[in-house]
Amino acid sequence: MTKTMNRISKIIITGACALFLIALAKPYFSDSQPFLNVDPKDVLSIEYNLSETINMGSLTNFAANSYLNQSLFKKAMTKLSESKGPVNLEIPILIDSYGGYISLMGRTAQVMGFTRMLGIKYKCYVTNAYSAAFFLLVTQCDKRIILKGAKVGQHMVHIGQNMTTAEAILLSAKMSRAEAKALGQDEKKWFDLTRQVGKDKDFNEEEMLEYGIATEIYERPKSSSK
Repeated sequence: MTKTMNRISKIIITGACALFLIALAKPYFSDSQPFLNVDPKDVLSIEYNLSETINMGSLTNFAANSYLNQSLFKKAMTKLSESKGPVNLEIPILIDSYGGYISLMGRTAQVMGFTRMLGIKYKCYVTNAYSAAFFLLVTQCDKRIILKGAKVGQHMVHIGQNMTTAEAILLSAKMSRAEAKALGQDEKKWFDLTRQVGKDKDFNEEEMLEYGIATEIYERPKSSSK
């Protein structure tokens, strides 16, 4: 009887450990969003430029977000320790997310903001940047390189599809002010443009350049073999 119980306990523990590992790995190995909006050749051409990725997994899963933040911090500290001056302090990252949780976005913003104060610059390639990812893009990226076809936009903070609360509106106003300041835009006009209740604001390439969201629209090098 005792041996049987021990065997059952081992099976339960092994199963629990397996489920835990699957939960941790899922954000990295599952589809994090439903659509690819950019040319795959453009994506392949920037492959070797990237050192980190902000995706929906890292903005919706606590473990993945912690891993992202630790990785960004370590890369920044390595850059700072190896540099002999204000050169080679740029960290290239990919932003590919339709959004995420504001709380996790805030953690990443703190890490990026702190390392930027130390001299780090973030060069961001964008294949999608919406909602929480959009906030990180415009407030924490020094260079914002948008690939053609990328979905870039913002909306009111909501709980569920097109549902919001008074508290979410106040949080949206705070985020909007930070975005407007980073982009040099009028606060009221920016809020009116990007935070209409129940509506999304999608930016086209012309608007991204006009408002300073994009510092560059990506052009794949002609010499690229990808």
